[in-house]
Amino acid sequence: MKRLQTILPLIFAWIAVALGASAKQDSLKTYTLPPVYVIVEKPSEAIGSLHTINSEDVINSLSLREAMQKSVGISATIGTKDESNLRLRGFRKNEIKVMVDGKPLNNGYFGNVDISKLSLLDIEEIQILKGPASPLFGTNNMGGVINIISKAPPKNYWLELNTIFKRYNTNEVNISTAHSFDTWNYRLGVSREKTNGFILSEKFTPTPYEDGGVRNNSDQCLYNIFGSLNRELLTFHNIGMDFGYSQMDKKNIPSSIYEQRYRQYQDWMRYHIGLRTKMQVNDSSTLNLQLLSDGSSDRYLEYKDPAYENLTLDSMMHNAGFGFHSRFTTTFSGNKKLDIGYNYDYQVNTRKDNDSYLSWTDSFVHIHQAFSQFECLIIPKLLFTIGIGINNRINRDNNNFQPQWEPALGIVYEIIPDSETSLAIGQNTSHPTMRQLYSASKGNPDLKPQNALKLEINHNQALWQNKISLSCSAYFNDTKDLIDLYKGRYENIHKVQSQGTEIGLSYSPANFFQTSVNYAYLSYRKNSDYYLTEIPKNSVELCQRFTLPGKINFMIYSSYRDRRLSQDDSVSYHTLNTYWKHDLLGIFPWKILELSLGVENLLDEDYQSEYGYPEPGRNFSIALKAKI
Repeated sequence: MKRLQTILPLIFAWIAVALGASAKQDSLKTYTLPPVYVIVEKPSEAIGSLHTINSEDVINSLSLREAMQKSVGISATIGTKDESNLRLRGFRKNEIKVMVDGKPLNNGYFGNVDISKLSLLDIEEIQILKGPASPLFGTNNMGGVINIISKAPPKNYWLELNTIFKRYNTNEVNISTAHSFDTWNYRLGVSREKTNGFILSEKFTPTPYEDGGVRNNSDQCLYNIFGSLNRELLTFHNIGMDFGYSQMDKKNIPSSIYEQRYRQYQDWMRYHIGLRTKMQVNDSSTLNLQLLSDGSSDRYLEYKDPAYENLTLDSMMHNAGFGFHSRFTTTFSGNKKLDIGYNYDYQVNTRKDNDSYLSWTDSFVHIHQAFSQFECLIIPKLLFTIGIGINNRINRDNNNFQPQWEPALGIVYEIIPDSETSLAIGQNTSHPTMRQLYSASKGNPDLKPQNALKLEINHNQALWQNKISLSCSAYFNDTKDLIDLYKGRYENIHKVQSQGTEIGLSYSPANFFQTSVNYAYLSYRKNSDYYLTEIPKNSVELCQRFTLPGKINFMIYSSYRDRRLSQDDSVSYHTLNTYWKHDLLGIFPWKILELSLGVENLLDEDYQSEYGYPEPGRNFSIALKAKI
């Protein structure tokens, strides 16, 4: 690996010199530029294999967390502060990068983007990268990347209304106006998400702290406003902006069914704004620039009684982030492509509570990253991609120059017709969270970034006149310097070597029927000193789709999850039982309307996603979409 880190910069220096004589100017050419900046324009640029969740697979889901629960190799549970606890192939939430249209979301003080607060309305698809990540995605992505791609504003309608209703006054209403013109487009919308809680399964056995009824300590009312504007200038230049604001006055947070503690958020707020431009430098080169700003604030309260009167913790927090991202892309000699760029991200946090932070305390982190990636079609049907990134972190208490190298290599080859075989290897890092660096009682400003050497082999094959689609992946991850608590302080103490496979088979014998099965296996070696929690060794997803006259669709989803380890607040491990979950969904379009009816957890199974946190029992949903 050290030799690879030494050779790759020399390779890219040579490419950059050779490139100077290859590009040609053409000031008379006109261009059509895509309005959305999505980082990778084709799977080969991602290095590792990309998995996608299409918009029709997220209908009647209120959040990204709900949608991702139907994917093998992914665990999307609920944590102790009602935040999403996302895992990809065993990697933890603070090791995963979440993006919207290529724009990274601020991961906050705890290093977690709460995907349970991300609505799926106006989403075209969700790209999931579990294997080695391309340097184009930036740094801080050791566990993988999730990139949410928005729908382009439509040309055939102006107004859209989306409503979803579930049990116990759980509903979301979204009204948006959007349209595409010849040289510009826009989107503006507002939404409201309301819930009084959720019902547990009838098979649930109450504990002394849980009555088994509606979990009314999980109620909330969330408001969102969002918008975007994109315009083409002078036929070779695109500019755009987007913004969003989310707010809750109060949110009650469910506690473990094994503890008597009551939590609440007050004055919860999140915002973001982004400016971007894409310009055609010449007939073979483009330049992308992004300016990003986002932030959050909230007040977190803990009580000992259900009346919320005996206050034990009162914590206020403000978080802000700023970023500048640039990428220059050029093609030359017909089949060669080079990307170079620089990313800068700054995050600052202030907090105050009645415990360790009696006065407002500031913390900050700077992250710089430079990257380059070269793609070349060596021979017909053999595509070679090589990239490298170098990043450095500076924090409040440690400004030493400690560069981290992130090399990556990808090969894609069509061995036989209608197939694609790929090999990817790369080293990715994730930087310590602000909590791990600055926590008054546990923080360690001298923490090193976590890193993983990741290897993935993937094969996709179409058979029998494309009626059968087969995909299979095998992977190995060697992860070092994992951060965890040791004697009451965060340290780089763990390592884990994990491996697994994922297999998918889809069969469509006729236009009106399609069935698919996806299986994932994950394990780790005995020489590892870290347990992979919240994710099963074996998991299965089954789906049957029926298309009837009038474009009516029926879908049956079945999920199986094997036993898995889960950790409680006292760092003790527990084994959670296996479970099956079955969902039904029907979609009925009629002119400008689309009606969806669903049943979730059809057999009303009682299961826990994390120890002490049971999932909802049987639920019913109805959704209505209108386009005007």
